[in-house]
Amino acid sequence: MVSILIPTYNYNILPLIVKLIEETELLPFKTEIIVIDDASTVLKNSNSDFSLFKNVVFIQLKKNIGRSRIRNRLSEISKFDHLIFLDCDTLPSEPHFILNYYNALKENKVIFGGLAYKPNNDTKYSLRYLYGIKREAVSFNERLKKKTKHFTTANFAIKKEVFNSIKFDENHDNYGHEDTLFSIELLNKGYVIKQINNPVYHLQLDTNKEYLNKIESSSRNLFVYYNLNKINSEDVKFIKYYEFIGKLHLKFIVAFVFKITTPLLFKNLLSGNPKLYVFDFYRFGYLCTLNKKND
Repeated sequence: MVSILIPTYNYNILPLIVKLIEETELLPFKTEIIVIDDASTVLKNSNSDFSLFKNVVFIQLKKNIGRSRIRNRLSEISKFDHLIFLDCDTLPSEPHFILNYYNALKENKVIFGGLAYKPNNDTKYSLRYLYGIKREAVSFNERLKKKTKHFTTANFAIKKEVFNSIKFDENHDNYGHEDTLFSIELLNKGYVIKQINNPVYHLQLDTNKEYLNKIESSSRNLFVYYNLNKINSEDVKFIKYYEFIGKLHLKFIVAFVFKITTPLLFKNLLSGNPKLYVFDFYRFGYLCTLNKKND
């Protein structure tokens, strides 16, 4: 028995639902698909789109409740003990995607299937695509080497009792690091994140400018979590570097260099040929500009 849970916002989720239905119709166990639209400003779907599909529930919220609350809400509504969480802009790359998770959940409580990207040569999305293929779409063998490092909420399966014992932190709804915090809580409670070869394609890419805006939001979230002692240097490498330069009293110098070089950083990161080392400095430099007073 499997509940497939999908939050969506301003995205046409019908292709994903059709793909999932193609498999669920052949499965020997019960499934349900629950989609919650988090008060989209541009409606891409409605209940009529899914009226012909049995076991598909589509819920349209009138008020946006955020990335963490919507996932907790999906779990609350679900009927079954095995949960598969998917982002709306994904598409399974394996023909037996649901079955693979179902079989893995027989012996494991938390499972990550991986991410993949289809080729994209549009320079508008060059930064997000580069980061995706270099840092997120790592091979299955590479994920096995560092089991705790590779986990995102875009594609994972979990026993409902485990999810309900942790849930997503609803105190911070801005973009960024909610998956990091969730995985930390899992590990702190002694759960092992099992890695399997069951990836989904991440389809929707942010433009270079949109992605930098998201990264700034993510950095602010990281800064808040760090100061609340919810994330430490063992969890995120940038925090390790942040603490190191803090001990050397160099934080203000990094922040200063970041501010005066921002135009040059933008020139590279908004181009059709961005560099990851420039992106890493942008993320770290922006983190160093933050302080408790303004965040």
